[in-house]
Amino acid sequence: MIRKDGDVESYTEASAPTPEGQEDVTPTDMVSGAVEEMVDSVEETFTHRKSAEEQEK
Repeated sequence: MIRKDGDVESYTEASAPTPEGQEDVTPTDMVSGAVEEMVDSVEETFTHRKSAEEQEK
């Protein structure tokens, strides 16, 4: 956004300013964390299933 005095704002009208203390956080961090948790859950499920099958033999 351009102010009346000609200076350009540090953000546009379509975006919001980054909250203080959140400068090192990206919008994809939450998604990355969720994907990581799902992968861990799937790995754990299949690891337990595989070990249970091996014990049955």
